[in-house]
Amino acid sequence: MMNKQKTLYWMMAIAIANSPVTWAETQDESVELSTLVVSSKRSTELEKLDVETKIISKETLEKTDVQSLDGLNGLAPGLSILQRGARIYNNISLRGQSSMDFYVPNVLVYVDGLVQDQGTLGQALPIATRQVEVLNGPQGTLYGRGAVGGVINIITDKPGEGKDFELSTSQSNLKQMVSGRVNQALGDSGLFFDLSGHYLDEDGEYKGLLSGKDLGDSLNKQIQGRLRWAPENSPWDVMLSLRHDEIRSSEEQYVPESDFSRRRAFPVENEYSLRLDSYGLIASYDFDKVKVSSLTSYQGRDFNRVVFSQASPESQKTITQELRITSLPSAYDTFSYLAGLYYEDTDFSFARPGSLMESNQTMETMAAFGEATWYVTDKLDITTGLRLDRNKVKADASFAGITNQGSDTFYSTSPKLVFGYQLTPETRVYALYSEGSKSGGFTRVSTPAIVNQSYDAQKVRNYEMGIKTRMLDERLWLSAATYFTKTDDYQLYLGFAPNQYLDNIGETEVKGISFDSHFAATDRLNLFAMWAYSKAEFTDYDATDTDLKGNATPYVPRSTANVGLEYDLPVPQSIGKLSFHTNALYTGTMYFDQENVDKQSSYTLWNAGLRWQPQHNVNVDLYGNNLSNKDYAVYMFNGGPGLGNLYQLGRGREIGVKLTLSY
Repeated sequence: MMNKQKTLYWMMAIAIANSPVTWAETQDESVELSTLVVSSKRSTELEKLDVETKIISKETLEKTDVQSLDGLNGLAPGLSILQRGARIYNNISLRGQSSMDFYVPNVLVYVDGLVQDQGTLGQALPIATRQVEVLNGPQGTLYGRGAVGGVINIITDKPGEGKDFELSTSQSNLKQMVSGRVNQALGDSGLFFDLSGHYLDEDGEYKGLLSGKDLGDSLNKQIQGRLRWAPENSPWDVMLSLRHDEIRSSEEQYVPESDFSRRRAFPVENEYSLRLDSYGLIASYDFDKVKVSSLTSYQGRDFNRVVFSQASPESQKTITQELRITSLPSAYDTFSYLAGLYYEDTDFSFARPGSLMESNQTMETMAAFGEATWYVTDKLDITTGLRLDRNKVKADASFAGITNQGSDTFYSTSPKLVFGYQLTPETRVYALYSEGSKSGGFTRVSTPAIVNQSYDAQKVRNYEMGIKTRMLDERLWLSAATYFTKTDDYQLYLGFAPNQYLDNIGETEVKGISFDSHFAATDRLNLFAMWAYSKAEFTDYDATDTDLKGNATPYVPRSTANVGLEYDLPVPQSIGKLSFHTNALYTGTMYFDQENVDKQSSYTLWNAGLRWQPQHNVNVDLYGNNLSNKDYAVYMFNGGPGLGNLYQLGRGREIGVKLTLSY
């Protein structure tokens, strides 16, 4: 640890001393909220996008040293990302929709337009991340099955965009990190190349219950190379990406209730290794009035997991292909549109060699989708869309020589209708109806006894109204939405391992409201506040004779809030810039089971940081997360007689320093 700290401090000193750019030589590159553009399937100004949306900037990610997807927890209204077992099974909750299925989350994650396998949920964010966009509510029309809670879009700087060189390194009491990116043009032919690498060594926070040994360490290594051809004044833009990740971790530890505050883990072996390969090819061609795009990806992962001393290896390979045509913004005065086709093929396998158990599935998805907007007047526009999905699933399972199989095909439609109205140049209101669905299928981890028991698709209907406005000479930005979501054939795990299975258990409803604001109080002081309330309850429960009507659905915090400020300290220009930021992150009561017996009560995490910019291209961040060292549970299950409840805990206090250097 001491050698790593010395290396970090020497890198800081050398970078600052040799930085050639001073504040006097640079211009302000700040971006006002009104100019941000959402880079989803149809690029739209944030203020004119008729859906609740949050953009998380690169600066926000850097200041708090967000390294992976779970670091986004609380950075958007109602967004909860908490560890559940291994981090590739992270539970993402948004708009009252929690990801009860370990293998098909209710919130989809995209990187530069390519949908991500849930196995990527534990890996590091791309080095070149420019911003993260959170689209709330069912997005089934454009994004397909699984997007019932929303979509997280991770947008990166492509080769040829951003800085030529970036280096970042951090050291805290819980982790050590080094990452870098080289971004260069190859001649004058419009060919660009970037190469990035990431190394993250995280220290565990658990102790062995009997051994007293430190447990919970993780090591994450990532390398990515991308080649882009985008000649100046050419209609072509083609990018090839190759990425490899390796993770070794013992983070999956479980604490008995009696040892909760001492973080002493139950004495069984829990560890895993993950190898993930991701390849992508994105090509687009701009005609006079439309853009035609092709997005192709391959993701393969080998996940060798040992949980409760039992080996449970699994692997998955997924190929996706999307073709779409999009009208260009200046093409037509009265309408715009998007249409596309989507194909996905997934092969999945799981085994428990010690129990002579094995299961396999193949899933094939085909879809057609479209969306169009009619600009009725200069103030009123109407958007309508539709998606048709077909998902074909085949499954087989064997146990001690006994084999069984099943197959089924599931169809779904996801319509959308939006009315948007520009009340004034500063204020826009909208009313939205949208649908989403999670495909039916078979339980992934299956035995012959349950492999041929399929479950139906989960259907979500969303009604929403919202407003976005700017006030006080654009110093105050407000966004608010209220929504009602009804889910039919809600999918939930029933039974006990190893015969636990997914089934449709009835209906749920979510009634909610969310709020997001940013206020430039002075030239130096910025205030922000976001809050979401989601009353997610069972309205019909068919799985057992117990009446659970009115119970809260599991893993959905009743309310969340994030309130904070940023203040630029008055210092001499020769020192550079010095700013302070702090926030309080509140998470309401969350139940771990449908009976609402076990829960995590509400809690607040206090965070703060100090950013020093001695030169325009150098940032030094001192940050502290969970400063009060609050103990809280993120996952819980009953281990049976003699064990009782077993918990996974959230991260404790972290204090660190980070250097970011760019040219």
